[in-house]
Amino acid sequence: MRRIAEPAGRELLEALGVLLQRGQDADVVRRDAAVPEVHALLVGVSRAAELAGWDKGVRDRSLAIVFDGLRPSGSHDHLN
Repeated sequence: MRRIAEPAGRELLEALGVLLQRGQDADVVRRDAAVPEVHALLVGVSRAAELAGWDKGVRDRSLAIVFDGLRPSGSHDHLN
């Protein structure tokens, strides 16, 4: 993962790490997800939405798919 030089960027990644760890500790986020992967997914979806000019519905569904994919295997709760 490319290093984020700005203090705000580092703080964002640290906060993401805390949230990810809390989700994993609560068994609601898969254990093999790490900050670099989650960060890459969120940046990828955000940039794609911006470049493609997706409408709100496509953006929301895309993020729901990413978040569903972070759930542990066998989880049956779905975002809608």
